[in-house]
Amino acid sequence: MDCIVAMRYWIKSIAICCLILCCPLAAIAQNTEDAVKLERSFDLRSASPKESIALLNEIDVNNLSKKERDLYQYLLNYSLFISGKYEEALLGLNNLTGNEVSADVRHLAMSSLVGMYAAARNWTLGFKSLESLLNEINSIVDLRVLEQAHLSIMVFYNQSGEHELAAQYAYPQLNDSKYSLRFTCAASMHWLTAQVKVDISKLSEQTFSDIIEKCSNSGEPVLVTGIDAFYAEYNLQSGNPDKALAILESNIELVEQIAYPPISAEYYQLLAQSHFAAGNFDEANRYAERLVDGDFRNANPAALVTAYRVLSTNAEQQNALGQALEYLKKYEKIKQLNIDQEKAKSLNIQRAKLDAVEKSNQIALLDKENALLRAEAQLHEETEFSRLLMIILLTLLLTGVIFWIYRKRRTYAKFRKMAQTDDLTGIANRRHFTEQANSVIKYCQNTSQPISFILFDLDFFKSINDSYGHQVGDDALKIAVDAAHKCCRQNDLIGRLGGEEFGILLPSCTSAMAIKLAEQCREAIESAGLNESKYDFVLTASFGIADSNQSEYNWEKLFACADTALYESKNMGRNRVVCYENEPILERL
Repeated sequence: MDCIVAMRYWIKSIAICCLILCCPLAAIAQNTEDAVKLERSFDLRSASPKESIALLNEIDVNNLSKKERDLYQYLLNYSLFISGKYEEALLGLNNLTGNEVSADVRHLAMSSLVGMYAAARNWTLGFKSLESLLNEINSIVDLRVLEQAHLSIMVFYNQSGEHELAAQYAYPQLNDSKYSLRFTCAASMHWLTAQVKVDISKLSEQTFSDIIEKCSNSGEPVLVTGIDAFYAEYNLQSGNPDKALAILESNIELVEQIAYPPISAEYYQLLAQSHFAAGNFDEANRYAERLVDGDFRNANPAALVTAYRVLSTNAEQQNALGQALEYLKKYEKIKQLNIDQEKAKSLNIQRAKLDAVEKSNQIALLDKENALLRAEAQLHEETEFSRLLMIILLTLLLTGVIFWIYRKRRTYAKFRKMAQTDDLTGIANRRHFTEQANSVIKYCQNTSQPISFILFDLDFFKSINDSYGHQVGDDALKIAVDAAHKCCRQNDLIGRLGGEEFGILLPSCTSAMAIKLAEQCREAIESAGLNESKYDFVLTASFGIADSNQSEYNWEKLFACADTALYESKNMGRNRVVCYENEPILERL
């Protein structure tokens, strides 16, 4: 669910930023007739691209100054981006980042590249462009250019999932009097985007009241509707669906006039959730059906998760079980799709960061090697003192390289651990557990040692999520894993194999020993659920056991036998330990 929430805020940010990021810039050009057309074209480049391009076609480039010609080229490349010619636009904007281009236009091009690479999810070039912009942002003189650079950086941080950086970057700008009201409101929206993801509990009614009061006269209705959407989300999560509905319904007419699918989808999603929370099931159904039947699959796929959940729940309450099942299947499918997309995005961002660091290190290493070659060429002409100095420099360089290699190895080890570990519980994930299991089974086979496998999952876990929320469900998973982990031996392997399904591999362990250990785990989980949980639910687990006597030394067979025993454990009433036998399966308590 965290991935889905992250996807929702990410899409909300893109939807609003695509409409407001490229604000009008005051006169960069000189005050000539062609210069006035150039400035007007700049003002209209996002609001009316066709009119902007028409004005560009009327301009005689020969009448423009060098700075104005640079701006003219910037607008031409921006129009290419608007018309969908992304590769040509990116090539042209990159050509405008050279030192021969006027500083203001160069910084505008750099800011646009940061936003375009983020929109295209090209994180490698995006981080490179971001680094270049950050290195030069303190040299930007024109305040309006500086504002656009700041907004591009905030957008990139939020879209790349660096919400804490976005919040830290945006916060100092919020109360700086040198910036325009429009910029302050845009920065406030990006700060809210980040803060909702980082820690929504730090927000308050007063926070939203101050921002809304400040931005109500900004002349930017898109900004105000975006901020109001966050305000409604805050009230909904705070248990005030009626207030959330009042906020949303006061803006829905304007949102539908804007007719931008991502924004409309966000409002319909919040309206469906708020009506459902307020008990207005027909209204909730109506907005959910709009999301399902409308053109929102590409605009905001995450909204469909909410829509199908509402439709499924309402159908179930009306005893339309067949329809409820169909909606539930679609809900699970698109939910998993969004989770997979978010994971892929995170992986690509991490790879891009590593590539950027590696390229920077390679450049630094090449620079050092070039310096070394120059120093070696001078060695023959220098005194013994120069030679001694060169030896010292070589020693320092070697130390730096060794330190760099050490840091790289630590970074690699850190990311390898992240790839092998389940984020929530801290134990091995399924892929890593399977690799370890095959290795241990092979070793036990070669040394003629018995091996057993315990498969268990939590009983009625979905009802815990549905009744108390996913945060409580996550806490329940961690409580169960901690309790089971304490019962394991030092050489036992424990891993998370699915949502609430876990496995324990027991080398040098017979089925009788495994039954005893599984029973200890079962009792420990039940006891921990009673003692450590702040809620009144009962936390229990069902266990299935198999060993090498029945399944041989084969991981797939071992897993299948344990799964069969687990299935039997559930059929026999749950909260019990069942050991797999060829004929029949017997309960062992």
